[in-house]
Amino acid sequence: MGQVPTGTGLMIMANDDIEAFNNTIKDNISFGALVVSYYFVDLNISKETYDPVPEKIYIHDNDMSNNSTDPQGDAAALPGLFGQSVAIMYDSSGVGTDAGLLLEFPEGLTEDQAICIVDNAPESSIGRLNLSVIFGGLAYDPGISTDPAYFNCRHASLPPIVLEPPVDPNNPEPPIDTAALCGAEGAGINTDAFVADCPNLSDYRLFADASNPMANPNGGGIIYDLNTPLFTDYANKYRFVFVPDGTQAAYRSTEVFDFPVGTIIAKTFTIQADLRDDGSAQNIIETRLLIHRKEGWVALPYIWDQGKTDALLTVTGGTQNVDWIDSNGVQQSTNYVIPNTNNCANCHGETELIPIGPKARSLNKEYAYENGTANQLDHWTAQGILLGAPSDKTSIDTIPLWNDTTASLDDRARGYLDINCAHCHQPEIGAANTSGLYLEYYRPFGTAVGECKPPVAAGAGAGDLDYDIVPGNAAASIMDFRMDSNEPGVQMPEIGRSIIHTEGVQLIRDWINAMSPVDCAAK
Repeated sequence: MGQVPTGTGLMIMANDDIEAFNNTIKDNISFGALVVSYYFVDLNISKETYDPVPEKIYIHDNDMSNNSTDPQGDAAALPGLFGQSVAIMYDSSGVGTDAGLLLEFPEGLTEDQAICIVDNAPESSIGRLNLSVIFGGLAYDPGISTDPAYFNCRHASLPPIVLEPPVDPNNPEPPIDTAALCGAEGAGINTDAFVADCPNLSDYRLFADASNPMANPNGGGIIYDLNTPLFTDYANKYRFVFVPDGTQAAYRSTEVFDFPVGTIIAKTFTIQADLRDDGSAQNIIETRLLIHRKEGWVALPYIWDQGKTDALLTVTGGTQNVDWIDSNGVQQSTNYVIPNTNNCANCHGETELIPIGPKARSLNKEYAYENGTANQLDHWTAQGILLGAPSDKTSIDTIPLWNDTTASLDDRARGYLDINCAHCHQPEIGAANTSGLYLEYYRPFGTAVGECKPPVAAGAGAGDLDYDIVPGNAAASIMDFRMDSNEPGVQMPEIGRSIIHTEGVQLIRDWINAMSPVDCAAK
């Protein structure tokens, strides 16, 4: 690396997911910090598996001072880059197109890929960097924006690096001692057991009362709710997030928050005896855990025992007959389906599991905590588990409650589709990504959202109908047909419910019928 300018403090080159914090970076004559794509050194990358572009770089809370006093080498030829101590170099062509970066990132780095350089007193806080502003060595001027939100760039805390001794191929590492980890006794949350698939929910000690996963998290857990929940056979859901001490999740404007390793999200499902009476008895059915381990998220389904004293890990899932009185006073029953671990991938991601609910648009609401009512995002921030949420919550494009008629019909319907369908119906990572039907709340209405869109697979499964949505005519729309069905191969969503959500179907039906009629065949 003879091309590194003399007097460079921190350099990050062609690496992803780097966090640098609590350092003193000072008296470097060229750069305090330098983030470099290999494209800056060589435009012609010969190895296809080599990733030359640094992504998800997080440089924060460092003491950076007295840098760039006498730039050397390439640093001297690039004056004024990014203030006095930081440089981001991606492309040596001076144009940007030769390097292929535009092909890799046509819209720049996403929030999850961004270079975040913030809170490095006293010199450098340049917020989120996007490739569109740094092609060709274009200098970033901190005066480009007076909006504090521009500098509000964060990534989740990374776990500490632990240098392990080399693995002896003749003496492989022992397997995880699940019995010892899960059987450990103690007063607080059993964080050591997060690496293990414990046989009992109580082994993790997430709740002060192991038989009541609807209240009293044991330690730092925080209860939360969604503006519009995913429909699961009229079940109540109690959600808690547990973020490891001393770490924070990072806010994302549209996607699920970036949670640190060690996070557990717990969701307990109950069936209310009488939907007309919030105080009626609740039958606890299952608790699902999402645990963020170093290798990624894992999903573990726990089914509550007959005595409702604990829940048992059941990777094969199961069914339970449940009954309740509906909002009209009619007795109802169904075979409630508890997913197996493979089913979890259908909704949470087939290549890599991710949470679904914890997004800004679904969490931006008031919640009645034990010590008072507060906005959930403000509460998470005050509890120290979330960084980067905007102070102005009205700036967040927020989903309303699906049956809140004070909100617009369009917002309610789009919000309902977002939480019930968009985890599959989205590009790239969704299980239905090849359908061409994408239902995220923020996506402008049009063909991709179903307007006059022919199905990928037509025929009986689509009701022999021609278009996903025929504006002004729900009866001719595949979306209405499939949501109003319980037949295998027809019903949507495919899993997660055993009965039709008649009120939700009516919402979508009203939404389509309220649209201005369009002759799809003539489009």
